Amino acid sequence: MNIEQRQQMERQLGLENPQLVFTGSCEGSGSEEFQAVHPSADARLALDTGFEALPLDTEYANVLLEPIASTLSLRELRLYLHRCARLLKVGGEGHLVMANPDHLRDLDPACWPGQPVSFEGELHRYRPLRQWWELLRLFPLEPKTPIAVPAGDVRAKFLWLRFERTNTASPLAQDFIDDDQKYGTDSSYRRFDRLEEPEIFDDWCYAASKLRPRPGETVLSLGCNDGREFEMFRPEQQNGARFVGIDVSQSAIDSARQRYAHEFHCHDLMELQDLELGQVHIALLLNVLQCTSLDRDSILNRLMKQLSSNARLLISVPNCHFGARDILRRPLDRRSKRHDRSLIHKDLRYLTRFFFRNGFSRIESFGTYDAFLLVQR
Repeated sequence: MNIEQRQQMERQLGLENPQLVFTGSCEGSGSEEFQAVHPSADARLALDTGFEALPLDTEYANVLLEPIASTLSLRELRLYLHRCARLLKVGGEGHLVMANPDHLRDLDPACWPGQPVSFEGELHRYRPLRQWWELLRLFPLEPKTPIAVPAGDVRAKFLWLRFERTNTASPLAQDFIDDDQKYGTDSSYRRFDRLEEPEIFDDWCYAASKLRPRPGETVLSLGCNDGREFEMFRPEQQNGARFVGIDVSQSAIDSARQRYAHEFHCHDLMELQDLELGQVHIALLLNVLQCTSLDRDSILNRLMKQLSSNARLLISVPNCHFGARDILRRPLDRRSKRHDRSLIHKDLRYLTRFFFRNGFSRIESFGTYDAFLLVQR
């Protein structure tokens, strides 16, 4: 990609005097530097592992990486994106140009991610789009659809990748007093539809194939919100079975009653014994037991008294973070930027031991964005 093509893309995207970022090696120093400079600066500065200490006089609406991104190492790219996350204002865009991964794979069909491929006199590292997306989402940066360079070329050799600086604060991380406001109809929680997440939906379909509600059986969902989890069961699986949902949010229950012809109760899960539900054959506890306002042991012990002899359970613990209008793989921990996954493993170990002691011999764990526990006699 030459300078003329780059300037043409800048004009098409409406970029006016973007902040340029140069990368390179500092001769003789044996170290790398990294810096953001004004477009008029005539220098190639390098990556500096202490760049976080550099002062930031202002935030920018646009930041552009000058070299071809696919010629850089993963370390250089990571530092560049880290710097972009600090330079850009919320809603600002970062830009980089990379060799089209499909074109590099055409040049070397046997290449693996990270492998250098010779292309137009330079070595470009082959990275599938998946890796670019994962790299961006290590930071509060949301990827946008790449643009062919030149524009309109269906077999472009280069792609212009844009990404937006998002707000680091998750709406679900805020402290709410009113549970209905946090999980109700107008809450951010309702905006994330797990049935539209391919990996979660695939896990749900697998679980539904194992649970198999039969005519006359009762399927109970604790913390059901608006009851979407009942959609994991095919229509033929719902014939003759009784579906019951319980949630503390009145607005969520009202929405569930409008959407589904099932039985829903607005009730405190800690007072489960007040509802005359009868025997429960299938229990769903999806992303509910981790709530700090609930006594997990009390709920489980009360539920055990209502389970039938052939009961099956599906439990999930969130292993992701909702934010930036999307789902992020890494969970959010209010105390640390890096989540302690031992908390999830501890929950799963505890639950496995609990059900094993209560006579459930078939216990299976799986899942990515949500960690699932499928429990059967």
